Amino acid sequence: MAAARRLPVVFVLENNQWALSTPVHKHTALRHLVDRARGYGIPGVRVDGNDVVAVYRAAQEAVERARNGEGPTLIEAVTMRMAGHSVTDPAHYVPSEMWDEWAVRDPIERFRHALRQQGMLSEEDEARLEAEIEAEIEDAVAFALASPLPRPEQTLEGVFALSDDRPAPPTPTGTERQLTYRAAIREALFEAMRADERVVVLGEDVEYGGVYGITKGMLEAFGPRRVVDTPIAETAIVGAATGAALFGMRPVAEIQFADFIASAMDELVNMTAKYHYRTEWPVPLVIRAPSGAIIDPHGSTGPFHSQSPEAWFAHTPGLKVVVPATPYDAKGLLLAAIEDPNPVLFFEQKALYHRQGSVPAGYYTVPLGQATLRREGEDVSIVAYGAMVVEALAAAEMLAGEGIDVEVVDVRTLVPLDEETVLNSARKTGKVLVVHEANRTAGFGAELAARIVERAFEWLDAPVVRLTSPDTPTPSVRPLATFWYPNARRIAAAARELAAY
Repeated sequence: MAAARRLPVVFVLENNQWALSTPVHKHTALRHLVDRARGYGIPGVRVDGNDVVAVYRAAQEAVERARNGEGPTLIEAVTMRMAGHSVTDPAHYVPSEMWDEWAVRDPIERFRHALRQQGMLSEEDEARLEAEIEAEIEDAVAFALASPLPRPEQTLEGVFALSDDRPAPPTPTGTERQLTYRAAIREALFEAMRADERVVVLGEDVEYGGVYGITKGMLEAFGPRRVVDTPIAETAIVGAATGAALFGMRPVAEIQFADFIASAMDELVNMTAKYHYRTEWPVPLVIRAPSGAIIDPHGSTGPFHSQSPEAWFAHTPGLKVVVPATPYDAKGLLLAAIEDPNPVLFFEQKALYHRQGSVPAGYYTVPLGQATLRREGEDVSIVAYGAMVVEALAAAEMLAGEGIDVEVVDVRTLVPLDEETVLNSARKTGKVLVVHEANRTAGFGAELAARIVERAFEWLDAPVVRLTSPDTPTPSVRPLATFWYPNARRIAAAARELAAY
């Protein structure tokens, strides 16, 4: 990504010659790691990493290239790890002659010797520097030892950044129009970008408009610095968006299909999600990801473009997870997600893209962490999110003709979860059917069911039931996909059976 866009970046590869115990030559067939630069069309410089002056000169040239708009440079600084991988690693795998060879190349001793030879470091200056450094280290150690241990309950603090104190969002007053779910998302992005210059959009094909046309026209409206086409590299998309968020921007990254977000799991789960907990820096980042299956007359979108991976991220502390079910919520929740100071996974249900609903003009938000009742009832509660809310409402209408009164709860945000709305419905009806499109095992429905049993068991008149897609990839052929999909007819059948329990 840096090479393609000629970004002012210097990549420093510290080649210390070992992984934990595996030497570099077992990792790659390259003679020199810096040769990787050729594949990206950027300069690569191999330098003695134990020579302070050589490293300085290589870095100076690379920085000048970057500042002059000539793009990135890869510097391979060859050095040696003079210890094990960790304090518990004795490094017996390193040949003794290798230790001896590199010990005499110690960069501090070499630099000290060079300064002495050139008359730039007197014995008095050297003694003063060493004394200052030793005092600084001793002060730091003393401070650490004198500091109290953290309170155990601090473990539970700081997972999410707190939102700025803002007045409650006003009731939307704009003209109500019928918009599709897709158009509502598009309108939210335009509203956010007009309202806040920090908002930028990046992802594959976003300048063209994306696969579903949601970003169409944004390049013309906001220019190439705010609408950024990226390579087909989810790691680069999420990594660049995280960096932008850390430095005060409000990036909205698009993953073309939610399935492909797996390529960025390391960034998202191990870095982005944990950044605030480790540093207290907010990470105001939204990742839009079309998810779920589309079952049309020609079949489904198949196993590689139909997955519902929301449970992966609901399981990860530090990430918020949103799955809107209506055009109104799609717009309001997306604007709220962009305002939020935390990373938010915003899963857009492809099956809903063409579904219409009433959406006010103008800027409004729907708060994260608030579920809603889509339909009130007395006999059975159906708890769902995304496209399954629409199917659940259709099922409720079917059952109403049979005298079964169904309540439908739309969770809307999985994290943070509005547990009380779900529990209140369970206590009211005593029978709960949890529905989601994702595969059954370890899906988010299991979490919902567990919380209902833990906190509303004495009100239940029947076991909590889950209806999901089976534990198979999404089929492509229409008859198989239709059987696989948890549609209104299947939901009604499960609710009917639960009502009769």
